[in-house]
Amino acid sequence: MKWLFSTLVALLFVLAVALFAYYDPGYVMVQYHDWIVEFSLALAVIVLLGVLILFYLLARLGGHLLRLPRRLRDWRRRHAARRAQSALVRGYLDLYTGRYPRAEQRLSRYAGHGDTVAVLNYLGAARAAQAQGADERRDRYLELARESSTAAEPAVALTRAELLLERGQYGPALADLSRVRAEHPKNTVMLRLLLRQYRETRDWEQLIELLPALRKHHVVDPVLAERLQVQAFRSLLARSGEKGSEQALSEIWQRVPRALAYRPDLVREYAQRLISSGAPDQAETILYRSITREWSPELIYLYGLVEGSQPERQLRRAEEWLVGHETDPVLLLTVGRLCRRSALWGKARQYLESCIRSGGSYEAYHELAGVLEKVGERETALVYYRRGMALKEADADRLAWAGAS
Repeated sequence: MKWLFSTLVALLFVLAVALFAYYDPGYVMVQYHDWIVEFSLALAVIVLLGVLILFYLLARLGGHLLRLPRRLRDWRRRHAARRAQSALVRGYLDLYTGRYPRAEQRLSRYAGHGDTVAVLNYLGAARAAQAQGADERRDRYLELARESSTAAEPAVALTRAELLLERGQYGPALADLSRVRAEHPKNTVMLRLLLRQYRETRDWEQLIELLPALRKHHVVDPVLAERLQVQAFRSLLARSGEKGSEQALSEIWQRVPRALAYRPDLVREYAQRLISSGAPDQAETILYRSITREWSPELIYLYGLVEGSQPERQLRRAEEWLVGHETDPVLLLTVGRLCRRSALWGKARQYLESCIRSGGSYEAYHELAGVLEKVGERETALVYYRRGMALKEADADRLAWAGAS
């Protein structure tokens, strides 16, 4: 559009000059010493315009020549940036497709073209170097990435922590993560890596402390958060139970949130550790409260193994649960065991036979065989021992078959 307008103006000017020359051509005389030149006014105007245009073009050409070195530098810079961008893309494609030597070569070669590209290249080269087992090169690339841009410090620290965790170097990884957490406590990548750190190092205390932040920033969903919390408390209970300290177990249990205090898996862990620590009465109490609140076959089974100081009360409580659960094989086994412990041979036999009729496990056969031995029926007891062993072997074969398939 601009050229069209300029052409139109030039044509109009030429037309005006032609009309002017047609009606009054005039003349121009130029004298220099003995030289005299005369020509028409129209020609003089055309020559003058031609000279001005020539000077203008020469000036433009001179300006282009003066700016040529700078333009050449700019072109080279743009060309290098395009090549660096291409190398970055190709390098990361190589990295994520397992071509680690080629990825490291491409990413490290063009790392000097711009701060942002340099950081990305060095971080990718560090991952490629670690994948090849070159930890020294990995550390050098990470240091170069840190030096290339101060704003990239969190990204470099998180990348380094992730790579260190993959190597099992938990101490240096925790140092990087702690530094990032102090400056960026809401960073979800850092929180996720900290979760991995604490789980792999079994630092359950720190994991419990971290869980509120994980929930708040949606790093884990509520279901996973609860599962992690249960796992942490179970592990702490197991660790304290190994030391045989009832007080340490009680202190940990008091920290369990109320919403988790009746979970069967957590109650079972606590009760088992209490039993092994020589506190069966406390175990019986916690089991009774939990079963009364929420029916749990695994806790009922464990209740029958508790040898508390008040077996009569324990049996009475278990028999109360029979209302509405008269054919529950696990409960019948538990009540039969408690009757046997109280030397109530007739009731024990009755409950254990009912358990077997209800499809009880091989343990019911062994318990009943023990009762029959006590009342002098040794031959019948031997029959039940054999049946129990056969059922146990069948269960083991079935589990092995299921595992193989």
